[in-house]
Amino acid sequence: MEKVSGLERIVFMSDAVFAIALTLLVLEIKLPPLEHPLMPGEFAGAILGLLPKFYSYVLSFLVLGVYWVAHHRDFGSVTRYDARLIWLNLFTLMCVAFLPFSSALLGEYGNFQLTWVIFALNNIAISALLSLAWGHARRKGMVEDREPTGLRYRTYRGLLVPVVFLLSLGVSWFDLTLAQIMPLLLIFTGPVAARLAGHDYP
Repeated sequence: MEKVSGLERIVFMSDAVFAIALTLLVLEIKLPPLEHPLMPGEFAGAILGLLPKFYSYVLSFLVLGVYWVAHHRDFGSVTRYDARLIWLNLFTLMCVAFLPFSSALLGEYGNFQLTWVIFALNNIAISALLSLAWGHARRKGMVEDREPTGLRYRTYRGLLVPVVFLLSLGVSWFDLTLAQIMPLLLIFTGPVAARLAGHDYP
């Protein structure tokens, strides 16, 4: 039987946490108790009432997907690890596991600014810890340096994600709806990071 390396165990555990968190997101989408018999209009109204939860689910799923892709690419370049990298990764996973809760808050109480503050800070923590782990691995020479512009691209892209959420926190004081839409700007972080790093995109 082939022995599983310590690095593979880190990646397997990380993938499992991401997969569970992504799955838990959808569990918050459920209809409230309805009285029967139901009229078609009443049922349609109940479905429409779930739209904030659907948006929260889609947004959180896409954002978590961005983090998973970043984690996958980063650890695909890591050749060895130390205790600090393990702990940084563990704290990252702790914040990932918290996202279904902050996402549920957003879906249920999205009209409160405090809810967005919690959701945004949760995402800032995830992206910041991912960047710290990647930066630590680079400084300690634990990554393959075959393509320097590619390494810079990942660094810049990781730093742009918390910037988007920090900006959304400022906007939330004036326009909460706009703040909750701003994370969609994450789709542009790839091209922007590639331009800063002088790297081909994708």
